Amino acid sequence: MSKRRTIGENPLDAVVPGNPLDVVVPSPERQRAGRPAPVESAAEARLEELESAIKKLRVQLAEIRMELAEVKNQMFRDSYLLAQVKDKLTGK
Repeated sequence: MSKRRTIGENPLDAVVPGNPLDVVVPSPERQRAGRPAPVESAAEARLEELESAIKKLRVQLAEIRMELAEVKNQMFRDSYLLAQVKDKLTGK
């Protein structure tokens, strides 16, 4: 029986040089070195753009919720006044 040089190593763990998947999924060598996976500047810019849009939407949502609370309060006051007028008209 001949000796293999890969005893103790999984041949499936070998990194293929120039593999396009390394762009999406970082190679184990990069993770071992402690270096973060490279992030494209366009992706970072898009992320910042989306985060700022989310912040703006949260502000708008808070404003809408405040307006909704005001409308509910006004409706409650109006229905209360209407009930008082109705009671006076019916003599209760």
